[in-house]
Amino acid sequence: MKNLLVLILNFQKHNSMRRVVFIFTLLGSLLLFSCNFSSDESAENTAMVHLDLSEVPLDATMYIINMGADKNTVVDSVLSSGKTKVDITIKLLQSPDIYILQLSPRILIRLVVKQGEEVEIQIKGIDNGVEYDVKGSEGSVLVLEYSELISGHIAIHDSIYTAYRNYASGTDKEELRRNTDSLLKRNYENTYRDLKEMVVSNDHNLASLLGIYSKFGNSSIMNLDYDMDIFRELSDSLTYYYPNNTHALALKNRVDSRESNLKFTEERYDKLDKGNVFPSISLKSIDNSIYNFESSTTKYKIIYLWQANQKSFYEFNKVLRSISKEYKKSDIEIVAIGFEKDMLSWRNYVRMERMDAWTNLIAGADTEKNINPKAEYSLVYVLDSKGKILARMSSLDGIESFIGNMMLKKN
Repeated sequence: MKNLLVLILNFQKHNSMRRVVFIFTLLGSLLLFSCNFSSDESAENTAMVHLDLSEVPLDATMYIINMGADKNTVVDSVLSSGKTKVDITIKLLQSPDIYILQLSPRILIRLVVKQGEEVEIQIKGIDNGVEYDVKGSEGSVLVLEYSELISGHIAIHDSIYTAYRNYASGTDKEELRRNTDSLLKRNYENTYRDLKEMVVSNDHNLASLLGIYSKFGNSSIMNLDYDMDIFRELSDSLTYYYPNNTHALALKNRVDSRESNLKFTEERYDKLDKGNVFPSISLKSIDNSIYNFESSTTKYKIIYLWQANQKSFYEFNKVLRSISKEYKKSDIEIVAIGFEKDMLSWRNYVRMERMDAWTNLIAGADTEKNINPKAEYSLVYVLDSKGKILARMSSLDGIESFIGNMMLKKN
């Protein structure tokens, strides 16, 4: 749910005073994966698509596109020539597989089809994106249900904004804003919950891949970083039912890789805990010289990792400024490492936040994985003169008291 809360906060921050037009996007992310098709044993697999255009005649070339793990590939095209009925034979590269029926540059129908299926599609309208009914394919029906689920929640958001913009004069605007934000948050939560329940109940269907990568506007509803349990459950189920399917294997590889990285991150993090030696690194200081941790002779070091876009940055600075004033630099040296990509911004923040009395370094390309594998900000390490970690703290609670007690023991 962490990613959901981030979406809510960002949404409220940027859009709480104006109406937003949402665009539903399904499964652009699958193109990030890498795998190869093997068509030797499935080259003769086919599925039939019967397209009914009687309500919305089209005079255009329709393209049949295979949605692969690496890229989308046009596999066939059909000229409608004003026909009301169009029959399309799809030669499947594997079964099941994901295809796009492109009726125009902006009108797409996504299908998840198996060998031997006969899919009936009736086009109902194309004014605001294609509206259609589909029968004969469980996966294709499910794709449509995912789309309708999210589109329904998007419509709720749109109606909430319409009501907010049209509030009557004399209304308590602040109270109305709070109520609007509450309704928006609840709808985000409902969107996430409904999508999650739908994926779990259809974890045997390849169409659920489209579900987990669906978006609300431009933001992903589910995220591998925060919804690993859902991604793993779907991956295990799909590889059980379709052990050789390239889409299932691509998801499995991605989940396995993420879990491996998480394990590696935890191992790195454990090595940076109390009692271990802080890694030996060299970084550029604010005067463009190179600072080497091992060459410093200070009795104690406070290593402070920061990013300016974190609220904690400003709160930590207050405490560290107080420590800097209370103790001599020969006793306690504050080494602040900024994880800023722009050196000018880094220098400006150092100046504005009155960090000049400290040793200020800017992080190198590999610094974060070595000393901050979980990307925690703000984060403080306390080291002795030999680089041994005496404490690691990610909250303000106890920093000043820890330093005070440490200095009392020394004396």
